[in-house]
Amino acid sequence: MKTDLVFAEYRIVSEKRESYLHFMREVVSRYPETEWYEGTDQPDLFVEVWRGMGKRDYERWKAARLDPRNEEWSPLHAMIAGGTAKLHIWHFSAVRP
Repeated sequence: MKTDLVFAEYRIVSEKRESYLHFMREVVSRYPETEWYEGTDQPDLFVEVWRGMGKRDYERWKAARLDPRNEEWSPLHAMIAGGTAKLHIWHFSAVRP
């Protein structure tokens, strides 16, 4: 069982919220394994959780997420407050004692 997790965290521009919600609904429909959360005490702060992505796949996926030429992900860049510099992406593996 793969226990790796990837988190993507960012704040969206409030005025682009509706476009963002539409964009992410499409993402979740294409990738149903994705979990998507909004901060309850910080509106417009979002976290995506992706499960089972190994380190090598993560590195390719992260590069695609940050690439301004990537047609799938680049529309999101303009919706993030501060652009891709404020798109935080981390990979975690389970710690086994």
